[in-house]
Amino acid sequence: MTAFPLLTMAAEADETLQQAEESFQYSALFNPSDSELRAKERGRVMIYSGLDETAVEKALDKQFERIEHMMFVNIKRKEPAAQGSSDDDDC
Repeated sequence: MTAFPLLTMAAEADETLQQAEESFQYSALFNPSDSELRAKERGRVMIYSGLDETAVEKALDKQFERIEHMMFVNIKRKEPAAQGSSDDDDC
């Protein structure tokens, strides 16, 4: 028996897990449940990781009233930022 089927199964499981995580994040960002909204009222901050730049921009525009309860990390950029740009400090 070779390890190839096991590696394939592990890769598929990893991809499925990643898709579920992205789905959860998009749902929490654009369609938060009542319990998520109550948690944010109590000061909870949701950290979103690995979302694409378009989704982050949309969230900042459409969910502005909740922005103080959001943190975005590892944003997938459309184009790499120019090296040495004084405007881009990644903050």
